Amino acid sequence: MKKLLILLIIPFLSFGQGWEYNYGGINGQGGFSVCQTSNGGYVVGGEAWPDKYGLNDIYLLKTDINGVEEWSYIYEDGFQERCAKIIQSLDGGYVICGQQRSLGSGSGGFSDVLFIKTDSNGLLEWTQTYGGDGYQFGFDVLSLADGGYLVVGENDNKPYLLKIDSVGTELWSTTYSQMASSSANSVKQTVFGNYIITGWVNSNGSNETDIFIIKADSLGNIMWVQNYGDNTTSEGGLGIEVSNDGGYVVCANKKPAGEGDSTYDIFVVKTDIDGNVLWEQTYGNGDKDIAREIKKTNDGGYILVGDTRSFIQTDNDDDIYLLKINSIGEEEWSVFYGTEFEDESGYDVQQTNDGGYVLCGIAGWIDNINQSEVSLIKTDEFGNITSTNIIETPTIKKNLITTVDILGRETTNNGLQLHIYDDGTVEKKYVIK
Repeated sequence: MKKLLILLIIPFLSFGQGWEYNYGGINGQGGFSVCQTSNGGYVVGGEAWPDKYGLNDIYLLKTDINGVEEWSYIYEDGFQERCAKIIQSLDGGYVICGQQRSLGSGSGGFSDVLFIKTDSNGLLEWTQTYGGDGYQFGFDVLSLADGGYLVVGENDNKPYLLKIDSVGTELWSTTYSQMASSSANSVKQTVFGNYIITGWVNSNGSNETDIFIIKADSLGNIMWVQNYGDNTTSEGGLGIEVSNDGGYVVCANKKPAGEGDSTYDIFVVKTDIDGNVLWEQTYGNGDKDIAREIKKTNDGGYILVGDTRSFIQTDNDDDIYLLKINSIGEEEWSVFYGTEFEDESGYDVQQTNDGGYVLCGIAGWIDNINQSEVSLIKTDEFGNITSTNIIETPTIKKNLITTVDILGRETTNNGLQLHIYDDGTVEKKYVIK
């Protein structure tokens, strides 16, 4: 159902189970990953773009349980950077994985896996890159019981697995070079300490792709590989979960062969512990319906988030799409969120401690994507929002007056800086040079 956004002159705290906030909008921000924190609030990892140099920077936002912003930072170091996933670390801080690319390297240039570690207040503790000559990207990260982290992604068009310790030292990495042209997008750990990985693979040399699942042991060695799909459609695994029966559930997007990028359905595959298909389901209404993430819910079912264009009337207008299915793939309910004449996209979702859901994404104007905002939505257990609030930041042009440290002294040094503009706004940036 369509959600009406109510612009409030004075923001207020919402004490119901649901709310919706947008954040940013001066230079453009987007939220790509969200998690509930140990104090009940929420942290969003995303990007801020573009600054005057045309760079993408990592953006970190922390809110309380009611969605009221507590702090936010832009991590600026002179590179093109992408955020894929954020999680809370065992010490209460946060880790972000993604990609770092040198300015001017272009979409086909060199890049590295980027890993950022902050404390619980978002202050940078350390940052590290992994890779070498070539193209590397970290798409998902797990926090492990030994205090280290496991990153999954891509290394020169092959699935890539990286293990690091608690201070970022690489312990081992594996590139699955025996795979055809492919990329890994999501990883989970099984109850036995193994890893289950999904992504896309071009196994027949055509433009169509299939879903793959790799089962790997604790050192990244392949135990088995299975592909899923057919010759008439193109699929690619975007999210994976370990189901309550020990099997696996993958969400993907299905596109008929030869169709353009405007035609997609959501596709979910359920397997047993050995990767054998138990059921498959397709969801959508014939236009553009995509899922970017799937998470297991407390009742044994699954929640998916993405975009839809099938259930709305405005041309070229995407809305955030939230879909709940049960343990055998039957749709229980679906909701979409958005405003007329604007694009909204959903990127990540998690069930919250109260049984509802928190999801993040991008809310942006069709005619000016550079004024996009982070969208953060909290719902009840059925996807309902009981109050809707917008934090609007003026989108007028502004000029930097000065840069100071936290004591008000002018500075160009590394570390936390306050950028003061002629329109009275202040941005917090953590500068790494």
